[in-house]
Amino acid sequence: MQQGRVQKFDELRGFGFILQGFKTRFYFHVANWLNDTVAPKPGMAVLFELAPGKKAGLADQAVNIVPLGSEIPKAGA
Repeated sequence: MQQGRVQKFDELRGFGFILQGFKTRFYFHVANWLNDTVAPKPGMAVLFELAPGKKAGLADQAVNIVPLGSEIPKAGA
């Protein structure tokens, strides 16, 4: 798992960016947000994994995202 902060989130369109360090940004879609009780908000610290972009040549994207301090759901729960 990697750590970063939600930089921007467009609630209407369902996507945003996670900033890691000062320059590295990763795209994320709300479908990869694993917490149903807390919505992504700018500045929120998160844990996430990286996956290849959906199309060839696209940058890695953040998946399996959880707010820092939240428990990661267990399989089958």
